[in-house]
Amino acid sequence: MITVFNSELNDGVIQSINELLEKDVSPKIAFNFMKITTNIQGIVDKKNEIYNKILQKYATPDPDTPNSFKVSEEFIQKFQSDMKELNDIKHEFNIDKIKIEDFNLEDNIKAKDLFNLKFIFDLDIPEVTTTGDDNFKKYDVSSEEVI
Repeated sequence: MITVFNSELNDGVIQSINELLEKDVSPKIAFNFMKITTNIQGIVDKKNEIYNKILQKYATPDPDTPNSFKVSEEFIQKFQSDMKELNDIKHEFNIDKIKIEDFNLEDNIKAKDLFNLKFIFDLDIPEVTTTGDDNFKKYDVSSEEVI
């Protein structure tokens, strides 16, 4: 079972899946990638549609920076709340995580593709702890959340 949040899904995920589908993978892996790609593409499209509606509701185009928007102070909390709600939507796919060793790849996998698809692979990502003054926080790199 693969669990993924909207915050992890974007067009880069689709591009990375397509990159890996170009490689010589087993039929089982190819089938799982194709099955999940169809679902993820629909989710990404819907997420982008809702994101654009949130922008239209709370933001205005930034005249100083092309393709950027500004949210006025009066709407910041509501904007952040709506974006958090959108990004926290969870999806579950009834396929097993893929072991990187099962790929039998002759070429390497690009780091960006591996990063984009970390929720699909059975990877052991270590916890990283940063020490220093009080301004440092402990981060769990597998969840990207401040602990």
